[in-house]
Amino acid sequence: MWKHALDNRVRLTPRADESVDVSTSPHVFHPIEIFPGITEYFHNLTKRMLRDTLSAGDAADNTASTDLSKTQKTVASQSVASAYCVMFSGMSQEDRDSCTEILENLGGTVFSANQYAPACTHLVVAKLGCNEKLLTSMAAGKWIVHPGWVYESEKMRRFVDERKYEWGNPTCNDSISKEEAKIAAAAYYWRINRNRDFPAGPFQGITAELHLGDENDSFQRLLEAGGGEVVSPGSALDKSKTNLCIVENREIKKRQLSLYASKGLYCVPPVYLRNLNLAVGNKLQWSESVLPVFLPYLSSMPFTSS
Repeated sequence: MWKHALDNRVRLTPRADESVDVSTSPHVFHPIEIFPGITEYFHNLTKRMLRDTLSAGDAADNTASTDLSKTQKTVASQSVASAYCVMFSGMSQEDRDSCTEILENLGGTVFSANQYAPACTHLVVAKLGCNEKLLTSMAAGKWIVHPGWVYESEKMRRFVDERKYEWGNPTCNDSISKEEAKIAAAAYYWRINRNRDFPAGPFQGITAELHLGDENDSFQRLLEAGGGEVVSPGSALDKSKTNLCIVENREIKKRQLSLYASKGLYCVPPVYLRNLNLAVGNKLQWSESVLPVFLPYLSSMPFTSS
């Protein structure tokens, strides 16, 4: 039985020297003879399926490309916003509003608060003066530029190089007073030095207790922006690292100056921080900057370095 089946299978298989005429062979299926037009139908169907597949692929690619473009634009917008965070000082409200509109149209961020914001990158100043925003921005090494930077950026439709408009920069040839030149030089000095590998600020190494009444917060922002530290009032005598007590005139009588002196703390007026900020690297000695009423206590102080 198995042999008979095998013989039949062998006989149905052409030998190597035999040829089969596919046009007459009863074993070859000819769909075109049975269903006229079916070959063309399947050919067209295949073309339609291929076309639909390609169209779907193109649509997916376009959607992915659009999503990628939107993501890139969002990232770029966020990058610009974080790179250009601007505050104003010494400007009229009309000028502030005008500059705010320009900066925001360019993708920047504007801080309208009256006090220094650590996240700022630029301070636009029409006239130099020793206020909190300017002194704190200087101590932190921020860009200090005049309004021309904003208007030129509007003209070029992008944020332009700040150096031509930076107060104190050698490439900026604005005619200013002697006092303004001193402030401008310090602004440029700290911006350059605080953005180097070792960004020590003007108050590096200072740990202070503040007794300045309502201005405590303002001077704390200034000290910390310039690399200093502030301890809570009343704790300076318990902390060995504290080296300064910054006191305004109204607070002097409330303080035991002799006790501060015995602990090695120099009592200086708040103007000392302004002077140190403008000293551009020439460190002012604490012993030469103390309050006049503190002078008698210098001789009783333990040895400290300033």
